Amino acid sequence: MTDALGATYIPAERKEGAPLMRAMSLHHFRVERELSRGGMGAVFLGHDTSLDRPVALKVILPELAQAPGFQERFLREARAQASVTHSNVVQVFYVGEAEGTLYMAMELVDGGSLERQALSWEVALTHMQGLAAGLREAARLGIVHRDIKPSNVLLDRFGLAHLADFGLAAPLRSRDDAQPLMPRAGATYSGTLPSFTRL
Repeated sequence: MTDALGATYIPAERKEGAPLMRAMSLHHFRVERELSRGGMGAVFLGHDTSLDRPVALKVILPELAQAPGFQERFLREARAQASVTHSNVVQVFYVGEAEGTLYMAMELVDGGSLERQALSWEVALTHMQGLAAGLREAARLGIVHRDIKPSNVLLDRFGLAHLADFGLAAPLRSRDDAQPLMPRAGATYSGTLPSFTRL
């Protein structure tokens, strides 16, 4: 099936252990193989054919995409993360939809996460300093992450830590920067979206 944006969508069989989707392209992104999966979807290795570079594609289960308010949450995550341009934050390149499937194209950070890794205090301190700088930039833009944990910290091939998964992000202050904002009722969902890469 092809939509008006030129995205080809071939759903996989809906059974346990089956790929979320296969033989697919999303707009100008070619899907190559699954990297990880979680309760809300999966992350695929993709290729941006317009810029000829690898990307990570976060794809949400179609049934979840139809849930009331979910698309709004997903778009909020994409915009929050895309607005934070920093070397210690995973960069978002594109967000879109194909035949009811939501997806996000991001910087491919392929060194794995910090989950279950033993670190020396020197290495941990270096990571924390970098992540704090990324969080400071997010705070400057009025965004609080709210889901910092080892599985949401990804390492690139050079060992630099990148903060991922802004799915629970909320505005820190109003647009006039005068008053802190409380998260909207119903804005937080139980569970989190899958991490971008777990190689």
